[in-house]
Amino acid sequence: MVGVFGCGSPKRNLGGDAHGGAGGSSGIAGTSGDQSIGGRLHSGGEGGAADEAGSTGDAGSGACSDMMCAGGCVDTTNDPKHCGSCEHDCLAGQNLKPSATATCVDSKCVLGPTPCAAPYADCNQNSDDGCELAINTVDACLACGQKCSAGQVCDSTGCSTTCSGTTKLCGTSCIEVSNSPEHCGSCEKACPLPLSGAATGSASCANSACGIACKASYKQCGSSCVAGCASNSVCSGETCGCPANAPVLDNGLCCPSGQQNCGGVCVACAAGSVCSGTTCGCAASTQQCVAPVPNGWLGPVAADLSGQNTACAATYPTSIATGTAPQGAAATCNCSCGACGGGQCDVHMQQFSGTSDCSGTPTNEFSLGTAVNQCSLGFPNSALWVAKGIGSGSGAICAVNNSNPSIGAAVWGTNTRLCTGASTTPGACSGAQLCAPSVASPKKTCVYTAGTATCPAGYPVQSSQYSIFADNRGCTCTCDVQTVSCAPSVTIIDSGPGNCSGQSSSTLSTCDIAQQGSTHGFKITAMNLSVTGKTTPHPAGAVSAASPLTVCCTN
Repeated sequence: MVGVFGCGSPKRNLGGDAHGGAGGSSGIAGTSGDQSIGGRLHSGGEGGAADEAGSTGDAGSGACSDMMCAGGCVDTTNDPKHCGSCEHDCLAGQNLKPSATATCVDSKCVLGPTPCAAPYADCNQNSDDGCELAINTVDACLACGQKCSAGQVCDSTGCSTTCSGTTKLCGTSCIEVSNSPEHCGSCEKACPLPLSGAATGSASCANSACGIACKASYKQCGSSCVAGCASNSVCSGETCGCPANAPVLDNGLCCPSGQQNCGGVCVACAAGSVCSGTTCGCAASTQQCVAPVPNGWLGPVAADLSGQNTACAATYPTSIATGTAPQGAAATCNCSCGACGGGQCDVHMQQFSGTSDCSGTPTNEFSLGTAVNQCSLGFPNSALWVAKGIGSGSGAICAVNNSNPSIGAAVWGTNTRLCTGASTTPGACSGAQLCAPSVASPKKTCVYTAGTATCPAGYPVQSSQYSIFADNRGCTCTCDVQTVSCAPSVTIIDSGPGNCSGQSSSTLSTCDIAQQGSTHGFKITAMNLSVTGKTTPHPAGAVSAASPLTVCCTN
């Protein structure tokens, strides 16, 4: 016989395994069966001999060794959402607290501690049906199996003949109708379950008004409890959604404020950065990868070391003025001399021939002295004399007036600028590098530190800059004696008595004939000294660089 293909065709089935079809007559292998929901996936059987069925195939690639439930591979022996079988939710039981917990142990549901909402209890110890019995009735008053006697009611303290406090008798139970979901505001009013069903939440009552209480991981939207809502989601009717402009992941969850969707992950990316896979990276057009800034260094900065002193950009907003080779003209001293004094006058008497001319070379000259009242006697009459004062600087001195010097502004020989304040973020750069804003020529990307240091890795090009300059320019002044002159006054003395106390005659004029007595003398009566000074400025000091900075750049 001619063999034909054995085509396996089991379709999706709940809880069953998918198997390949039987082999054909000539033993050609059967094709793989479809994936089952909740089943195990097997490939088609190997071809057997003619008229023999193909063998069952082994699990195909990507096979689930457990159960496929709701599109995922789960272990139904320990999954509380699929405990023992798909969709068997351990928290789907009735009358559970919204905060109740449950585990799945060996395919059996186990409720956590105090799972029941008042006034219910799990009396049959069957976790599958939750808390099935109200224990505020005369058949079960505050405890499973605790019955009240005939004529009694079940109160909040146990079996009683009357209801206490603010409770109200509804049938044989004392109910606080202000917060009872079964009797909310009145015995006849029962609050409805959430529209989404008991598996998502329960009815609630507060201040005699009905509401719903959603289970953990559910969000209340309207009268429904909705699963899978993000913490920052907003409700739209009976469903939840993301706030306006919030990024949404593929699973419908919202990214928190300030984050964006990077490959299905909510990431807080800095301004200017972009997604690179599931992380933030550098925006190639506006950012660059730079080496991390080591401890003790500041940056990165955009440094203009060219002398062009370009302004800082918005991405590096804070400016630090720096420079090299400061310059400043010497101070203008504004010196002057004060009062001058001292000095000495040597009075000489000169005799000339003739009767009226004191020019030419004197025929006789002698020093009369250097002090007032000094005199000399015994000179003949009718001689032509003139008194001459010769000043000298002995003892002369001039005071100095020190006025405030004029000091011009100091400037950098080369103006440079460091622009700081950039935001950096880890991104798609290699290693520990950071994303930093790009810089435009003539600026360079640099780091800096105070003092003198060796450049760190990633910033090999060193430059020495200074943040301030020291200005110690100033002045001192001196005033030296420049001239000493005198115009002495000499009196002609009648030397008849034979001493300087003799009778004086007239004061000797500039050129005069002494005609007093047979002989005469001369006496100094005034020196009339005049001293002038000359000031000398002494500018001192200079402008020098201070507070050095080591600036290291990428290029």
